[in-house]
Amino acid sequence: MEGTQLASQEESYQTSPVLVKNLENKVKRRSQNREAQRRFRERRVQQQKSIQQEMDELRTECQRLRDQDREMSRLVKDNDKLRSELMNLRQQRRMMLAILGRPRNSQSTSAGDDLAFLDMLRCCLEFTEEKSPSTPDL
Repeated sequence: MEGTQLASQEESYQTSPVLVKNLENKVKRRSQNREAQRRFRERRVQQQKSIQQEMDELRTECQRLRDQDREMSRLVKDNDKLRSELMNLRQQRRMMLAILGRPRNSQSTSAGDDLAFLDMLRCCLEFTEEKSPSTPDL
């Protein structure tokens, strides 16, 4: 008697419109949850791809800036060296012009005077060459 009573209760539960509606709602809710989870996973994958792409672009930009910085440093160093060299050459020119412009005894054109003149030029050149190119005089 208990078995028949349980069977009839199960039949009444299975055919009850409220239970059917609850079951349909459960199935629908599970389906919606699965769909929401699938969309969430897709968004997460897209976000990861977007972040990875941005990271790659930033790395490329960073490398480009590093290369540019190295080139700028090299150019500044070359520029400083050239400025120093220019200053030394200008100083040599001024010294040579000063020596060439000094009054000479026109009566004395001996070889000794010419040697003294050339010796003075050599000393001026040696003096300017002793200056370090990395320490320009401003």
